Amino acid sequence: GSVSKLKAQFTKFNAPAGFVVTGGAPITAGLDLRNSPDIAWNALARYTHPLSNGGSLSFQGEALHKDKVYQDPANLEYAAVPAYDLANFRIGYTTPSGKVDFAAVLSNALDENYLVHNFPAAGQGLGRAGPPRMLMFTVAVRN
Repeated sequence: GSVSKLKAQFTKFNAPAGFVVTGGAPITAGLDLRNSPDIAWNALARYTHPLSNGGSLSFQGEALHKDKVYQDPANLEYAAVPAYDLANFRIGYTTPSGKVDFAAVLSNALDENYLVHNFPAAGQGLGRAGPPRMLMFTVAVRN
């Protein structure tokens, strides 16, 4: 797992000639840098159980959190990506040779509605939604 605490802010913003801020908001000292959450963390646990045939079963759970982030230097609220929490799970079987792994993966298990990006456009946010709950089946083959 990991935890990060960040306070990344402008001390000065030198705009290049012709630079225009969406919405006309000024960029001043103390505003957050884009994509810099105050707190972000994740935790992952995995248990592997050996089987009598030489194969193994594995069980994995993951949780993660990301605080609100701004997507522009003026910290426009309507273009921010709100905080979100996700949970993901995986169950896998590895063959006795260790060369093939079958897994069922449930991502965004709680079906959280969240944004992965937001962009200020014409006085409103133009967001890109994160993927909904998904159940996937995978097969990995190693040489």
